[in-house]
Formats: sequence, structure tokens, C-alpha cells
Amino acid sequence: MNILFSPIGMTDPISKKYDGAMLHICRYYDIDKVYMYMSKEIYEKHLSNNRYVYCLERLGELKGKKIDYELIIREELTEVQIFDFFLSEYETLLNNIHQQYPEAELYLNVSSGTPAMKNALQNIPALVNFRTNPIQCRTPENKSNSYKVLVDDFDPELLWETDDDNSNNINRCSKSEYHNFIIMLKKNILEELIRKYDYIGAKSLVSENMGLNSRFTELLDAACERYMLRFSVSNGVFKKYGFTIAENELTNYLRCLDLKVKKGEYADFIRAITPLIVDLFEDILASDYCGNFMLKNYTTVNKFNVVQWDKDKLAEYAPDVLSALNKGFYNNFRGGDISSKHLVKIIAHLSSDQKLVDICEKLRSVEGTVRNITAHEIVSINDDSIYRKTGGFYSKDIVKLLFDAMCYTKNKQSEDFFDSYDKMNDLLIDSLYDTSQ
Repeated sequence: MNILFSPIGMTDPISKKYDGAMLHICRYYDIDKVYMYMSKEIYEKHLSNNRYVYCLERLGELKGKKIDYELIIREELTEVQIFDFFLSEYETLLNNIHQQYPEAELYLNVSSGTPAMKNALQNIPALVNFRTNPIQCRTPENKSNSYKVLVDDFDPELLWETDDDNSNNINRCSKSEYHNFIIMLKKNILEELIRKYDYIGAKSLVSENMGLNSRFTELLDAACERYMLRFSVSNGVFKKYGFTIAENELTNYLRCLDLKVKKGEYADFIRAITPLIVDLFEDILASDYCGNFMLKNYTTVNKFNVVQWDKDKLAEYAPDVLSALNKGFYNNFRGGDISSKHLVKIIAHLSSDQKLVDICEKLRSVEGTVRNITAHEIVSINDDSIYRKTGGFYSKDIVKLLFDAMCYTKNKQSEDFFDSYDKMNDLLIDSLYDTSQ
């Protein structure tokens, strides 16, 4: 269904033996329904001889179809040059039309009415979240209309019969380039948000009226899923478009921590360190560097589904590890929930790689220091405060330690590991500007 929203102006419906803009758009865009917006003056002309409806009905007969219409009458509207009023008025009206006909193609006549009316309609694409098509209609003389007020003895039948547009088949309509300018601005903002890794913000800006290709919207959805750590959902989409990521929960988690640092989200970064360190230490213990020490063989799960140490299993199957844990803590090892402070002691006991041990001990020290910043204090976290609290580690240094630790696991990565999101951004932005789809 094609719907036209049209202010009615002084050259509608016919002027100087040619269609006015409202009628001409209906002629060439196969309009099924017209919303005619009438000020007090225009409505009085409508009452005098039904000129707008008559010419629309005759056009429908010529096209072999019925063109429905609805009059939006503003009898109190005499101040027709107030831009702000029309901007708000049209936005409300068009939202209501879209709600009533969500699947319709909506056209806007930006060539009829006062300058305030036309300018307001030109700005509508920037305000609404659905597709609109601003259409401009040049005059037969290719110059501005004189806006001479039509006399009240306007004869609709005579004007229709002498309308040259009924026979000359010259389409004077074109899509407004201003609409394209609005779309270009929005795309520039989208690109900036993507470059800043704000995929959720970019998605909130995307609207139906931007005419974006499906490849971009799919990839943006996948980027959001990936950033929200739902990589299993996103990987299928990326694979579909030839972007292969060797990724699992741990590698994506570390990449997302790196993004939090780049975005300056330091409090979130600090809060997210502990789960990753525990997982990294567990994987390191399971590696050859620690004799393939499998944590699951020495733990149990309590009724709250929390993994805890089983000291009896340690005593029976790994007495040397239990001894190292007892020596590592004042008043011996007490068991309880699995913690990085336990795991780092086991790594130090089992591994002969001093570099690995140093990395893990630094991470444990950093974790024990910084997590108390957000856990017990209401403070503003920045990179300098992290440096002071940790005794010399900026957030990027902590990320580097995490990466170095990961390289001792089955997830060993190349140095371009952290370029993955930038490469994904390049793919997104290429598809954003791709007009071939």
C-alpha cells in the first residue's frame, strides 16, 4: 500500500494547466490513499467546490483505481509560517499513520504548502524510526511558484479537462536529496559509534527509514551478541559473510575486557577480572606446564551448585598439592570455594616455568588489590587510580598479563589477537556503505 501525506498548498490541485504537487505525486507513485492536511484557508476553498477531492477522484478514474483520502482539517490554523508547530504536528500525525499502516510505503509531499510546512516535512526522516520517502515536484517552468491565491470561482471540471499532465506523461517528481543527506549524517554517526565499539548504541540508532541493507543489520546484530558474550550466536552470522573468528568463551571474554579499557569503562573492567583469572588459572593447571592437573578431580559441587574443594580427594590423590596449600596459608588450607588465591599456589608448586609463575602471581596480586576498589568503596575509577592501587600496573598492563597467561593454555594466540574487533568493525562499515545489495 502506498500512502501520501500532503499539505495542501495554493497551487493544488491544478495550476496553470498542470498538476499541483499533490496530484502529480499521486499520478506517478501509484498512491492508494492520500492524507490531505488543510489549514483554515485551504479548507474554505475545499468547502467552496470540493476541488481537491474532485481532481483526485478523476485521477483515480483515469488510472482505473479508487484513491482513498482522508482530510486532516485544522480550521483554527491561520499562522502557517511557524516551523516548530508543524515539525511536532507532522511527527505525531505520521507516527499515527505508521501505527495504523505499518507495512505501507509512506510518501511525503515536500513541494506543497508554506515554506514552514515543507521544511518541517523535509526534517521528518531524521525524527521518525520508520521509512519515509520525501518527494519534491518541480514546476513545469522549472522555477518557483508565484503562490498567487486561487480565486474562489475555481472550476474543478474545467481545470481537470485542460490539465496538460493528463496527456504529456512528463514526470516532474523526484526523491528529495535532503532525505539522502539525513541518511548520510546518520550513517556517519553509525560509523563513529562502531569505531568506538558502541554496538548497542549503533543498533539503537538504526531505523527502518534508513534503507540499510540486510547484510549490515545482520552483522550489527551479531556484533551486539558477540559483545554481550553470546559468541555462539554471532559466529554463525560472521561465518555466513566470510569472517572467521577462532573464538571461545575465554578468548572473547578477554577481547571484551580489552574493549572496556579502550572505552574507559574501568569499573566494569575491574569487576570482570576475577572470573577470567580463575578460568585462566584452571586452564593453566590442566596444561602440560602443570602436569595436566585437572581441577574437577579434586572438587565437589554443593547444593547451591557452587564448586568447592574436596580435601579428602586432595589428601588421597594429590597429597603434595594439599601440602603446598597448607604451607601457603596461615593456619593451613581450609578448603571452601575455588579461588584464584588457591590456584596460584598450586601453579607455583607444579610448574617449573618461572616466567609463568611470575605472571600468575602478578595477576593474583593485581586482582586482590583492585577488586576491593569497587567492592568496598564508592569511588570514581580511572586508569591512574588503578596504577596507584596496583603499585605500577595500568589497565593495559593488566590486559597484557592476562594475554600472556592465556598463551600458556590451549588458547595460545598470535600478537594480532586484539585486532579482531577492529577487523569486525571494518566489515561492518564496508557493509554499511554497500549499495549493491
